[in-house]
Amino acid sequence: MGTPFASALALISAFTWAIASHLIGKHLRDLPDGERPTAMAINALRNGCGLIAFGALVAVIGGARPTGEAALLLMASGAMGFAIGDALFFAALPRCGVQTAAMVGLINVPIAVLMGWVWLHQALSPAVLGSMAVVLAGVGLVLTERGSKDEARSRTSGVLLALVAAVFWASSTISGHAAIQGVDPFIGAVVRLAGALIACFGMSIVVGLVTRTGVRRELDTLTTPMRRRSMFLVLLPAVLFASIFNLVPFHFALRELPGAVGALLFSTTPLFTLPLARYFGETVGPRTLLGTLVGFAGVAGVVFLGEARVPAGELEVTALTAAGSPGARWPDLALGPDGRPHVLYTLPGPRPRLELTGLGAEGEWTAPETLAVGSEWFVNWADFPQLAFAGGKPVATWLEKLSEGIFAYGIRLREGDAPDRWLHGDASPTEHGFVSLVPLVEGGTFATWLDGRRTAEGGPMTLRGRRLG
Repeated sequence: MGTPFASALALISAFTWAIASHLIGKHLRDLPDGERPTAMAINALRNGCGLIAFGALVAVIGGARPTGEAALLLMASGAMGFAIGDALFFAALPRCGVQTAAMVGLINVPIAVLMGWVWLHQALSPAVLGSMAVVLAGVGLVLTERGSKDEARSRTSGVLLALVAAVFWASSTISGHAAIQGVDPFIGAVVRLAGALIACFGMSIVVGLVTRTGVRRELDTLTTPMRRRSMFLVLLPAVLFASIFNLVPFHFALRELPGAVGALLFSTTPLFTLPLARYFGETVGPRTLLGTLVGFAGVAGVVFLGEARVPAGELEVTALTAAGSPGARWPDLALGPDGRPHVLYTLPGPRPRLELTGLGAEGEWTAPETLAVGSEWFVNWADFPQLAFAGGKPVATWLEKLSEGIFAYGIRLREGDAPDRWLHGDASPTEHGFVSLVPLVEGGTFATWLDGRRTAEGGPMTLRGRRLG
């Protein structure tokens, strides 16, 4: 999947969430009392449909389930984001309008950055703080749009609900940040949706106990759209847009796009809800229009300035175009024996190739040398072939499938002109990846990798290493 296609999928995800928001807001606002579900009931139906769809997808493609702390964190992330956050957002829609709720929801981006600064010790620059202020200014412009007194009361409660939803979305992002590393996004989605559905039922039970309305009554209310055919059919388009049409492209894009690009594209929802507002009968004033554009500009600043580490003036960027190698992806850079940079990259296709090129004395890149050709490789943006040099010759690793399972792959190794071989002595159908190669001063190379041989029997992932050469 190329980056332009993945970017298009991210925009489709944002667009379908915009449609779902308008449809759900309209249902919660316009349906008669006897046919109007609660926001939590719609959300439970949506999470259930998503769980069925992703469960079927994972059953076809296979893959290992996360265990232990990672699984618990993913379930907690789903509970906070897909269950609590989304239900609060849905409840906000008929109160303050889709555009206002979507804009207040954008605050989840700077909130997540602040949480990352507090709990993950991530950098927080003055430029990022300034961009956060721009986001707040855009939201503030939207909130100053005038309305009637009755609308003002309802709007205030909707804004508060959307704000709390943004906090839970940000918490979901932070809690899932570490747990999702190394986990296929589709399997992660199944675990998160399972956590969300459990949370929906758990919250209904708690409400029934605390308010004394009765657990059975609250569970009946929660499951009404699942049991009443007429209500299910009315809600089905909104549920499909909020689950399958939204989450499938979202997780495809999540797997392929760099974090900053994905975060920005997923945040374009208010730009889509804006033109859809007239079609769904919402009035959008000039302050809302201007505030939406200002707020999105602030989000772009938060996302990309947060990724920056080196001032642009200190960088010189040169595009590397290797002759005869269109579509090259996943590069890895290492200094060769001459002290000049060399790049190892992959040419995707039915027979993927691993090629090596270097910067010559005249500043020109050398003709690519093919190091390996395969068919059953595993490679993505996070786990790609690695390069080092030892004894003047290249040392390269790449991942090759061991069986049909999505995480059943091992590490192939090539040292100089020798035939390639397995880096590890284990052929179990488990995950072996995330290789690091370090040249040793005394000669040879030290390799480390994550090894999943013990996970086949429910054991932990291990970090292993060996000296090469």
